[in-house]
Amino acid sequence: MDSGVPASAPAPPKHKTCRKCKASYDPSANTRLSCRFHPSFFVCRRHDDQKRYYELRDGDPPYAAKFYDCCGAEDPDAPGCTTDLHRSYDDAQD
Repeated sequence: MDSGVPASAPAPPKHKTCRKCKASYDPSANTRLSCRFHPSFFVCRRHDDQKRYYELRDGDPPYAAKFYDCCGAEDPDAPGCTTDLHRSYDDAQD
């Protein structure tokens, strides 16, 4: 039965997913220190200093060096080297 009152829009979700760090966050608590991420890619090439700090795996080329291009961290799960506001997939891209 139609009461003539328009249906209200659904409430926006309380938490969003950050496109930089992939964490779930509350937009009302978002600060410039909330998001920790790497602004560059995890790459496979020789370090600038021509050294390798880890063991190669089977199939890795002998020159391989795997690290974040922004900070040199060699662990793919290393905490981000940069902080900023979280940015959701709904936000405009910078």
